[in-house]
Amino acid sequence: MKKLNLISKSIDSVAVVFATVAISVFFLFVSCSESSPSIIDVEPSVVFDYKSEDSFPECYLSVFFRTSSENRRAESFIVKSVSSSLPLEWNVSSPKIFVYEDDKFVFAPKLLPYKFGKIESGKYNLSYFDSAGNVVESKFSINYDDKLLETKSSQVKEILKYATENIALYDEYNQLIFIGKEKSDWKNDSDIVKSQNRAVWKRKIYFTAENKIVCLLPLEKLNLE
Repeated sequence: MKKLNLISKSIDSVAVVFATVAISVFFLFVSCSESSPSIIDVEPSVVFDYKSEDSFPECYLSVFFRTSSENRRAESFIVKSVSSSLPLEWNVSSPKIFVYEDDKFVFAPKLLPYKFGKIESGKYNLSYFDSAGNVVESKFSINYDDKLLETKSSQVKEILKYATENIALYDEYNQLIFIGKEKSDWKNDSDIVKSQNRAVWKRKIYFTAENKIVCLLPLEKLNLE
């Protein structure tokens, strides 16, 4: 977790939540890099971000991938839908980078759909360009229940029946300080603060298998009365 906290200075606090989890998954499978550039893993997540209990979520795509490119600087990458009837493409210049040993993790935590559009289920193509002029490609797919787009936060669990529930805690500056399973001795918000004394805000987060879908429930201020 200490290594992963380095990314928190470069992306917003919401993105840190699933950036931390996504890269943690990658660390479980780190292996030696190949001499020629390649995309080793791609982990896409469709994120449903709830701002309030009464609103429908903001939906966006986050893309994380691990490359064996020896060049430590990423120029850009392109994500393009190959199964949508609508033009759906993102050109990410100067993406975020996290380097661990011989591997480089490249990511864009928040790819928004076009105005009045949505993130389409289906197949996508990923093209990565490094500063040495190398171009490598990979494919991935996403799939989710469209009902989530018009589901309020109180109903999320009804659709994501097998999702894992976690809690994220933030300090007064909205910086992530904890994410994980709620502790068994956290009976109320006062118990949370006893364990995490900088905590001011909390939000529940649901992850499906391999983080394919991430639901961020509304931010709540800890009640210490």
